[in-house]
Amino acid sequence: MITIDELQETVDDGEPYLQPDGFEDCLLGVLVGIAAPDTLVYDKTKILAKLAQQSMTAEEAQEYFDFNIAGAYVGPKTPVYLETVLP
Repeated sequence: MITIDELQETVDDGEPYLQPDGFEDCLLGVLVGIAAPDTLVYDKTKILAKLAQQSMTAEEAQEYFDFNIAGAYVGPKTPVYLETVLP
């Protein structure tokens, strides 16, 4: 498995990937496209499970995720979060 530090070495534009602290094990990969800079992609379900392990209810974890993680725009390389809909 590749680490965040190894991924940072692959950045083409010299600007580091942005990442939420403490969720390295929830990383899925890199979103690559023409219309936006490459961006890290995280598994929303894994993040919610990790938050729930920190003495949060499912509702509290969802609210924290929505406001503090997914809702935090930190620039063009703001990470994105995948919500899996297929089994």
